[in-house]
Amino acid sequence: MQQTLNYSVRKSENILFTIKVIVTVLFWIGIAFFLGSLDGEGIAIVAALSIYAAFFFLFFWFHKIFLIAYVKGEGILVSEEQFPEVFALYCDMAKHLELEKTPPLFILQSGGILNAFATRFGGKNYIAIYSDIFALYKTDMESVKFVLAHELGHVKRKHMQKSFWTFPSFIIPFLNSAYSRACEYTCDNIGASFISNESSQLNGLLLLAGGKGIYKEVNINDYIKTARRNRSFIVNFVNLFRSHPYLPNRIENISAKNSDETLNIIIIVFLAGITLVSSIGAIGLTYYVMQTEVGQQLAADKLSNRGKDYLHKGDFDSAIKAYTETLKTKPDNLEALSGRGDAYYYKGDFDLAIADFTEVLKINPNDYDALNTFGVIHHAKGDFDEAIAYFSAALDVKPDYLTALDNRGSTYAQRGDFHRAIADWEAILQIDSDAVEMDAIEIRQKIEEARKSMP
Repeated sequence: MQQTLNYSVRKSENILFTIKVIVTVLFWIGIAFFLGSLDGEGIAIVAALSIYAAFFFLFFWFHKIFLIAYVKGEGILVSEEQFPEVFALYCDMAKHLELEKTPPLFILQSGGILNAFATRFGGKNYIAIYSDIFALYKTDMESVKFVLAHELGHVKRKHMQKSFWTFPSFIIPFLNSAYSRACEYTCDNIGASFISNESSQLNGLLLLAGGKGIYKEVNINDYIKTARRNRSFIVNFVNLFRSHPYLPNRIENISAKNSDETLNIIIIVFLAGITLVSSIGAIGLTYYVMQTEVGQQLAADKLSNRGKDYLHKGDFDSAIKAYTETLKTKPDNLEALSGRGDAYYYKGDFDLAIADFTEVLKINPNDYDALNTFGVIHHAKGDFDEAIAYFSAALDVKPDYLTALDNRGSTYAQRGDFHRAIADWEAILQIDSDAVEMDAIEIRQKIEEARKSMP
């Protein structure tokens, strides 16, 4: 006759799992929003960070591999031929829990440690029980039965899968540890449901508290009473970080005494609320800022800086593209207009360069860099008079503009006006006698060549 199980799922388990699911969904929505707002440079940074994340998951994966390898390589597999009595009992409990597949059960030698665990890898569940607990099957099968049923409870409730798929919820302080404790309470209830005698139910936990030598001699009432007196602030605070409840709390849970974690749940919900509201607020503020003039300016500056980088690398097409994107957001961005004009000039697209620098001068007629560049463009086109006029205009705004002096001097020399060319170059040496900005030797060579060319 099939045993009727009567166990309760810890209420906090469902509450906390719901919070974990909500946090996980919002986390991925936030990630999607963040990725959607990235440009090429941001995507490259995220790609680099993704490599580190991949290493983290590989570490986690290899940790699981080593654990499973240890269990399967060192453990004793309980089967029909190996401890058949325990195997039959174990399979019967799995059947009553309506598990699709009975997880393989391994015995591990632990050097006296009393423990058991359930784990999952590659879509398969595994259960391991330490030998010092398993050895009691001849004298206290009920305690062994409780421990095995507890671990089967993790499989029944799919705790490993739920924790894996909601891993982003780690961003909420104490949430994962609180959920883990709630799962332990539920599995204790499952373990107890297979044992009719209450004292036998508690022995499975007392075994973990007192050890196999004295666990039957422990005064349960005094143990719980003492534990209650010892529940100071520090004890309760540390409990927030623990994946397993204190053993007296677990005993109280089974014996239907006070083991309420309402305060802990309130703390978790409060922290989750603060974190979620802060996250949503940050996302909303970011979106708002990006839609305002400040955000547009930040985006434009970022694109303009990228255009500058492309320009310095000689990738003129990419520079033009970046500057053009900047100008779509901020049409009056002088740096983008000048940068794109320079890129057009270096490509030989003089008319497009002139168009950009014309816009620069409309916005700022005293932009001496733009005036100088106009002179360079006209010089390249062979229009020396116009070139000299623009170089002179730049020098009217900034008389110590060495680049314009050098350009005008070179233009005078090409036109055959060596006296004026020499005058401009000598002016450079007077302004920059220590050759901080320009190469004095090169300037002197130009002066010497100009003098030789004079009639």
